[in-house]
Amino acid sequence: MLFRSTTASTATPAAAIAVKGAWARSTPGNPNENSAGYAQVTNNSAQADRLIAASASSSVAATVELHRTVRVGDQMKMEPVTGYDIAPGATLTLEPGGNHIMLLNLPAAMKAGTKIPVTLRFERAPAMTVEFEVRDATGASMTPAAGMGGAMASPTGTAMPMR
Repeated sequence: MLFRSTTASTATPAAAIAVKGAWARSTPGNPNENSAGYAQVTNNSAQADRLIAASASSSVAATVELHRTVRVGDQMKMEPVTGYDIAPGATLTLEPGGNHIMLLNLPAAMKAGTKIPVTLRFERAPAMTVEFEVRDATGASMTPAAGMGGAMASPTGTAMPMR
């Protein structure tokens, strides 16, 4: 004789992807400025996943791209990437001077203390909209913890001094 349970499980599974510490750099408000978003993205699933895109409404940024920072000679250059792999149980760190989300051609200033919604898209996990806290970028370093000297190149390839 077979018995089937009719009691539904009350356990709530952990989200496949968890995002914490999401923040973006403030801007002074000059026309068509750029900013960047950072966060820690953890894959809680048993399968590898990939962050493949980020987007925001046109009231936040005209274009949103995934980027990485690479050293070219004595300069740092930001370049677009097609995504970031996230192994099961691993955390992808989006940080200044490393992998990050570029918010390009901002229509208005991003003021410290406000929040902006950014939607993250994955190969496997469902898309999720995350509130990025805008933080004052004054005096913030563009270098990662390992430290990089030289200059940072803008998304258009022009060099910017590292702070």
